[in-house]
Amino acid sequence: MRLLMGLKYQEQITETLMQSIAELEDSVEWQKIFRKGEAKGQAIGEAKGKAEGERSVLIRLATARFGAPSAAILRKLESISDEQQLKDIALRILHAASWDELLH
Repeated sequence: MRLLMGLKYQEQITETLMQSIAELEDSVEWQKIFRKGEAKGQAIGEAKGKAEGERSVLIRLATARFGAPSAAILRKLESISDEQQLKDIALRILHAASWDELLH
């Protein structure tokens, strides 16, 4: 940002503006916005991590039962991001006879 500002403004103006931006970070409102964004990002990351964990267990268990999955099966599993949906599929391993049956 500083580089682009230097193309248009004199050094003193650039320094003043950059100092103002730094002071914003001390604002309680800035910190509130930052915490909210951080919490949202953390929640998204946790949800992705849980889904990835469920997917990993599902693939290991189903591979033990049905053999290695095809690339198409893996793509389909990768497209599922809902943790509960992956858990539901994993339960069907007990009754399914193949990868195709498991995922349909």
